[in-house]
Amino acid sequence: MKAPFVPYVLIMLSCFCVYFPANSQGTIQRSEGRFLASLDFNPASGIYNGRKNRIQNSSNLPSFPDEYRESGIKVNGMVKAAVLTMEWWTLFGEPVENYNFQWTTSGRYQVYQEGGAGYTVERNKLAKYPDLLLRFDAIKPLDVKFVIYWRFDFDTYKRIHSSFSAGFNYNVTTNVEEGLLFEPSGKNPLSVPGIRKGKGENFIDKKFNTHQHYEIYADAKKSWLQEFNQAKNITIDQFYVTSARWPVKEMLTIATLFEQYEKGEKKPSPMEEVQAALVQVRETQPYARNDFWGETDQVKKDTFMFVTVNGKTGIKNGYGKYIVPTTYKEISQNNQGTLFIARMEGKRYQRPSERAYIQFPIQSDIYSIKGKLLLTYTNAYPQFIESVNCILVRTPTGVSLVDAETLQTLFQVSYPNPYTEYQGYFHGITIPADIVQTFPVAEYIGPNCGSSSTGCGTRSRTHVYGITKSKQVRFLGTYQ
Repeated sequence: MKAPFVPYVLIMLSCFCVYFPANSQGTIQRSEGRFLASLDFNPASGIYNGRKNRIQNSSNLPSFPDEYRESGIKVNGMVKAAVLTMEWWTLFGEPVENYNFQWTTSGRYQVYQEGGAGYTVERNKLAKYPDLLLRFDAIKPLDVKFVIYWRFDFDTYKRIHSSFSAGFNYNVTTNVEEGLLFEPSGKNPLSVPGIRKGKGENFIDKKFNTHQHYEIYADAKKSWLQEFNQAKNITIDQFYVTSARWPVKEMLTIATLFEQYEKGEKKPSPMEEVQAALVQVRETQPYARNDFWGETDQVKKDTFMFVTVNGKTGIKNGYGKYIVPTTYKEISQNNQGTLFIARMEGKRYQRPSERAYIQFPIQSDIYSIKGKLLLTYTNAYPQFIESVNCILVRTPTGVSLVDAETLQTLFQVSYPNPYTEYQGYFHGITIPADIVQTFPVAEYIGPNCGSSSTGCGTRSRTHVYGITKSKQVRFLGTYQ
């Protein structure tokens, strides 16, 4: 189990010297208006071989980072494979981005504490200690950031060479640093498309000529983005991780507990305490207010576990009693550890257009940590907005915002046949500095058939609302 501690030098990827081959690494065609690619960081594993438009990481760049160090603790060896799925398209001339990151564990890792012992943790050896096995399976990255190098075909490039260089087909870089959610090994996180703050000006960052990065002037970015809006294909030459963070203290705790259990220095946790370990992993904060929810002042003592029966999910408490029945498709918990949102199967609502539709759960329920049913919605999709501790509720005809502490409705609005997005920054609308979260409502106007022979799209106008830290909702503007 133990291994000697070996000091090492942390090499920043931003200083890594990269050479890209001149030939195409991964050319993708625009399909249904979008560029879609799956960026495979560990192609030798073969785990993500079946992904659509899979692009392999080049052998002259590092795969997914094997080491991470924080607070005098170093971990390595946790990741066997990783893939970043990306979708790019345009909306009103601005680039829209959607990313989804998945990874697969190697089933083991090494952890070292500076000035102390080192350990090797292997999942198959944790089977006799269910608390440690559950904690291992709950490990997930805290944050991962990426950079993507891409370019147009040479004919497209020649049209904008006056802003770059006449004889060279440069790459440009796109940094992926915000908006991603992370899940444990093998699980698929929720992904939400959006337009980044600053819009197209921040979509591309630097240009690259095989060995050196250069700044891109505003007029050059404008030319590049104009070509992106109409390009039929792009080529991704390289991609890599610029930083990755792991819960090193939790990973060290698993290792030291295993060692203590094996030596008889500490008694293994009984099954009724297993879920307490998961609560610790999630680092939820206990709810200690004595309000109308009742009994929630003892949340710290409560434990729970998700249970799936015949494809339906419910929740049991630490004593094996169901507090949420197994009737739901999915259940999520807020960061404060006070509420669950449980959603049933969805129903598809068709718009009066061939392509426009949206799907809502036939029923969604809000439960307290004790399993008390607090709110019920039909044909609605509620979701936690953690930045302001609220719940955004979407329906086929409207949107409302609910305070997650008091369960009072703070705001609601309805339009004829609206469909909504969670977040984004939009053309011609300034986001004030005191707004911490936006929620656009894209109102359906009618079909947009044009001259297309393959079916109609949609016409809409978007009403943008913002929330302040004090939970004040403000209308910010409309664009079409």
